[in-house]
Amino acid sequence: MRSIRTFFLVFLGWFLPGFALAQTAFERWTLESKETITEAYTTSESNTTFGIFCSANQCMFYLHQPTACLPNQRYPALVRNQIQAQAITMKCTLVGNKLFLILEPFNTLLQATQIGEQISFAVSLQSSEFITARFSLSGARQAVTQALQISSQKAVPKLAPPVQPAPPKIPQPVRPNAKDSVT
Repeated sequence: MRSIRTFFLVFLGWFLPGFALAQTAFERWTLESKETITEAYTTSESNTTFGIFCSANQCMFYLHQPTACLPNQRYPALVRNQIQAQAITMKCTLVGNKLFLILEPFNTLLQATQIGEQISFAVSLQSSEFITARFSLSGARQAVTQALQISSQKAVPKLAPPVQPAPPKIPQPVRPNAKDSVT
C-alpha cells in the first residue's frame, strides 16, 4: 500500500508547477519527460485526457475527464479499438484536487493502444451517468513505447565506478626466532 501512496505522491508532483525537460509530439499524442516522471497522452474534443503515466519504473493508464466519480470506487468499463472490445476496471483516484480514473489491467490497455486508429471507453458511474470517450491512436504506438523505454532507463540505478580491491595479503610463514629454537 505504501508503494501506491508514494507513486501517487509522485503523480501529484507531475501537476505541480515545473517545466518539462523534454516534450515531443507524435501525431495526436504528446510525450513529456521530467527528471523522474514520464507521461504520454492525448486529449479528445471534449477535453478528456487519456494517457500513460510512469514513475519509478511503474506505469499506469489513466483517463481524466470533467465528470465526477467517487474516490476509491471501482467501475466496470469497456475499452474498444477497431479490432476488439474488452472489459476493464476503472478506479477513481483523487490526486491533488483532481479526479482520475486509473485503468486496469495494464496489458489489456497496452495492447489496445497498439492497434487501430481510435480507442473508445464506455463506463457507467454511480451518479447514473454513462460516460463515453473516444481518442485518436495516431502516434500512440510511438509515444507509449517511448514512455515505457524512458521510464525503464530512469529506473536503472546509476552505479558508482567499481572499487579496485586491495591486493590480497599473503600470509608469511612463521619462522621461529633464534632464541626460541631448540638445539
